Amino acid sequence: MSKFAVTNANTGEVEEEFASVPVEEIPAYIDRAHEAFLSWKETPLHERAAILRKFADLVDANADEMTDIIGREMGKVKKQGYAEVDKVARTARWMADNAAANLAPTQLEAAGAASSYVEHQPLGVLLGIMLIANPMFSLNLATAFIGAVLCVDGVINLWDIFYVSRQIRNLRR
Repeated sequence: MSKFAVTNANTGEVEEEFASVPVEEIPAYIDRAHEAFLSWKETPLHERAAILRKFADLVDANADEMTDIIGREMGKVKKQGYAEVDKVARTARWMADNAAANLAPTQLEAAGAASSYVEHQPLGVLLGIMLIANPMFSLNLATAFIGAVLCVDGVINLWDIFYVSRQIRNLRR
């Protein structure tokens, strides 16, 4: 089984190692995500948006710790780290605040039909792979991806090279 290492950009020391998921465990992850989808798709949009806002609040509340992680893992100064953390929170809030408008059915000009429109429907489980080595940039991409999918009733199996999971684990505490 392979491992991924988190190396301190300032000292070169390995701070933490993460084991990859064994192949035989992957179907169970997909099954759990499908079960989550079946209930999540019934969750009203305003509740899904509230969860994204809570995520943004948690990011804000943990900005110091997250900025320290950025400094260790990427060697960035605090000002840059705080800006990245702030962008994550703002992205989640934007997704939450604009979900209803972004997901509203859109009437299109009918071309050879009585009417034409776009309607957003739940898709089911999506696989997202984030392979960016910058922890906050990766978390920012994940936030935009997750925010969009969660608002439209989807569920994600997010596979990342350890950085996003490390940041999210810190938010769970």
